[in-house]
This record gives sequence, structure tokens and C-alpha cells, in this order.
Amino acid sequence: MNIVFGAVGGASGALVGAAIWATVGHFTGYEVGWIAVGVGALSGFGVSLPTHRQAGMVGGIIATVMAGGAIGLGRYAEAYLDFRRFLSSDDAEISMVADVIVAEYELQGKPILWPRDADDAETIGESYPPRIWKHAVERWNAMSAERQDEIRETPRLVNPEFVIAYIADDIVFDWQAKGKTLEWPQGKESDSAWFEPDYPQEVWAEAKRRWDEMSPQEQSEYEDTVRDVLLAEWIIFLPQIQRDAVNWGFIHMFSPYDALWIVLAVGAAYKLGAGGSRNEVEPSAVDD
Repeated sequence: MNIVFGAVGGASGALVGAAIWATVGHFTGYEVGWIAVGVGALSGFGVSLPTHRQAGMVGGIIATVMAGGAIGLGRYAEAYLDFRRFLSSDDAEISMVADVIVAEYELQGKPILWPRDADDAETIGESYPPRIWKHAVERWNAMSAERQDEIRETPRLVNPEFVIAYIADDIVFDWQAKGKTLEWPQGKESDSAWFEPDYPQEVWAEAKRRWDEMSPQEQSEYEDTVRDVLLAEWIIFLPQIQRDAVNWGFIHMFSPYDALWIVLAVGAAYKLGAGGSRNEVEPSAVDD
């Protein structure tokens, strides 16, 4: 029965350790590797306390499993908290404004000097060229509160030509269904296209032609319809987007350096969980 209490104690210690790791990582922004050892120690101590340090190898294994789970849970919680902080700021919306500016640069033939370490940037702003990010912040701040709220509610509306892009998507679907081959810009495809430079020139030209042929009333009605569709799509796919973002952040939190701390953590968990038990004779028994 003690081993059951030991498992409960180990889980409790592991949860406390995971909470500490996630909190420190989220609020400081630093990876404090030695906290992993503390997580292992809390897991092991949680097992050893109710088993009176007599759990042996079974207790060590339980503590090790608990410690490993706590390390993963702590990192996942940190990724989730970081993502929620990202959503609560305007960085997500500003990044989409930055994407619009990138598309404008591409159309104008302006050079774009991306940071070499863009994929490893700690903030989304650092993943863009400083000039583009500065321009995006200025453009975002110049928007009215109503326009900002509209983009927060339906992010794809950040594209001033979102209606033409939507028409272009319909054209791509129709033409591909008919077997027509399309020449996409390098690195672009139908799933990722949203701005004019993302589409084949003939597709965008046809979309623009169809839009221009509409009367002002037809354009207004069509624009309202597209807004409603995009809002519905955002509501439907937002949970999946959030899961993918958190999972991506969780995976990219780990580095080869973490392996050392994880090994030390599970080592501490095993040693404490096993209780350093020795099959030694109690002094009272020897005296008898």
C-alpha cells in the first residue's frame, strides 16, 4: 500500500516541480536547467516520504517516470503560457501587417534582408527585418481602433485586397479541377497564398478582372459575404492553430544542452525515490 502512496506523492512532487519550471521559464524568459534537477528531486522526495525511504528500485522507477513526465509537462505549460501571452499582445496582428509590407516590397522589387537567425528569434518582431517591423508597427498604430478590432477578430482582413485573394482561391480551385497547370512563384502554393505576389500572375489578373466587372453594390455585398466566411473559418480553425503553435513551441524549446539536465533530473529522482535503501539489519535485531 505504501508504494501506492509513494506514487501519489511522486506525482504531487512532480506537479509542483512542473509548475515551478513553467512559471520561471515563462516570466523570466530564461532556461534554468538546474530547475530540472529540482523537479527530479521533488518527484523522488514525493515517493520516498510516504514509503519511508524503503521503496527500492520500484520507487526509483516510479520517481523517474514522474520526473520525466513533469519535465515534459512543465515545458508544454511554458509553451502554452508563452502562446497566450503572444495572443494577448498585438504582435500577432503586427506580424500580419508586416507580411503585407513584405508583399508590397516584393511587388515593388525592393530587396528584403531577412535576419540570419530569424528561425531562432526569441520574439516575432526579431524574425523580420528591422525596417519592415518598424514600418509595420507604425502602420498598426496609425489604424483606427475599429480597424484594429476587425483584424483581431478576422486576421486575414489585414490584406487590403482580401476579396481579390478570395476570388483568386476560387479560380485556383476551379482551374486545378479542370486539370490546368499553374506556375506558382517559388516557395508558394495554394495553401499558403494570400497576397498578390503569392499567386500565379494569370490567376491574380483573372481575379482582378472579375472583381472590376462587379457593380459597386455587388462588390459591397460580395465583400460582406467574404468577411462572414473568413470569420467563420477563423473561429473553426483557431483551436487547431493554437494547438499547432503550442506544439511547435514545445518542440523547439528543447536543445541538446537540455539532455544533460534531464539525465541529472532522472538520476536525482531515481536515487531519492529508491530511498537509498539498503538491505541492512536493524541495530535492534543485531542486539537481540
